[in-house]
Amino acid sequence: MNSRRDLLLGLSGAVALAGCTELPQQQNEEPDTESEEPENQSLEDGDQRRNGSEEDESQQQADQNEVEEDQIEQIATEREAIEDALQTYVAFLDTENADILDVTSLSEEFEYLSIVNSMQTVSEDLDREARRESDEELSAEIRTVRQEARIIESIARAQNRGQQAAVTVRNYLNEMGDSTRLTELHNTLVPQIESFTETIDTVSSRLERLSSPRINEVALYEAKLTQFQNELENFRLYAAVHDDYRMGVTSLSQGLSDLENENYRSAEESGRTAVERFKRVLDELSGATDALQPLTDEMVSQVESDMETAKAVKTITTELSN
Repeated sequence: MNSRRDLLLGLSGAVALAGCTELPQQQNEEPDTESEEPENQSLEDGDQRRNGSEEDESQQQADQNEVEEDQIEQIATEREAIEDALQTYVAFLDTENADILDVTSLSEEFEYLSIVNSMQTVSEDLDREARRESDEELSAEIRTVRQEARIIESIARAQNRGQQAAVTVRNYLNEMGDSTRLTELHNTLVPQIESFTETIDTVSSRLERLSSPRINEVALYEAKLTQFQNELENFRLYAAVHDDYRMGVTSLSQGLSDLENENYRSAEESGRTAVERFKRVLDELSGATDALQPLTDEMVSQVESDMETAKAVKTITTELSN
C-alpha cells in the first residue's frame, strides 16, 4: 500500500513540476507597436499647435485694431473739435509748437468763451452718444474723450479767471500811492481770487478722473494745474500785503505833510511807521513763486521806492528835530 501511494505522490510532483516549467513559454507575446508614438509625429503636432496659437493672436490683434478704428471713426468729429479748441487756446501766440502752458494769466489776448462753448457742445454730444451706445468698449471710449473735453473747458474757465485777476493787479500797481483807490481795487481782487480758486478746484477734480486722455498726455494737464496753483499763490500774496502797504502809504503821506508844515517830530514818527510797513510788504513778497514774475517785480520795485522816500523823511526830520 505504501509503495503504491509513494509512487502516485511522485508522479503528481513530476506533473506539477513540468507544468511550472511551461508557464514562461505562454507569456511570450508580440510587442504592442500601436501604443508607441513616433517622435517626429509629436514634433509636427507641437508645431501645428504653436502656429495655430500665433494665428489666433494675430486675429485677435487685428480684431482689436478694427475695434479701435471704429471707435475713432465714430467720434472723429468730436476729437477734431477738441483739437481745434486746443489750437484756438494758443492761436494768438507767435510761437511755434505752442501749447497751453505758454498761455498764462498775463496773456491779455487769450479768449476763452469760444473754447468753453465748443467743449460744452462736444461734451453734451458725447454724453448722448455714450448713453445710446450698447457696446461697452465703445461707450467707455466715448466717455474718456468726453472727460478730456470737460478738462479743457475747465482749464479755459480757470485761465479767464486768472486773467481777470491779473488785470486788477495791473490796475493796482498803476494806482500805488492812492490809498483810497487801492482799497477799491483790493475789494475787486478778493472775489476774483475766490472765483479763480473755484475753477482751479474744478480742474483738479476732473483731472483726478482723467486716466488716459486721447489728445494730450495727462502730464500736460497736470503741469497746467500746477501753473494755475502757483499763480493763485501769488494773487493771494498780493492781496495779503494790501493792508500793510496801504498803512505805509498813509503814513508816508502824513509824514510828508508834517514835514511841509515843519511838524518834525510827527513827521519822523510817520516816516518810521511807513518804513516798518513797507519792510513787512517786501518780506512777504520775497516768498512769491516764479509765476507772474513781471507783476511781482513791479510791485517790489514800487514798494522799495516808497520805502526809500519814507527813510528820507525819517532821516531829515530826525536831524531837524534835534
